[in-house]
Amino acid sequence: MANPDEALVCQIANSIERVKASLANPKEDHAEKIDVVLTYNGRSIGLQVSKTGKSKKESKKLLKRGVIPISTHKFLGIKKSESEIRNEIITAIRTQFN
Repeated sequence: MANPDEALVCQIANSIERVKASLANPKEDHAEKIDVVLTYNGRSIGLQVSKTGKSKKESKKLLKRGVIPISTHKFLGIKKSESEIRNEIITAIRTQFN
């Protein structure tokens, strides 16, 4: 079962034109540490959703595996707006597909 942050990222991603987002299946979630799968123009990327941002070291490890870290809070207890999360998703898409 998805946590509320994963569901929110999935919902926001689905509001972006030509993006189809879904929650990761158990294999993707456990083996590859992917929470949300985005498909854009027939290509897919995985997102790992967390409340706060990952360390630079952890982000590099995820990016090497093709997984994009997305955070839903600026600081613990202070949520990002939906437009901030949307912009973060769009940036991830542009980075991976351009």
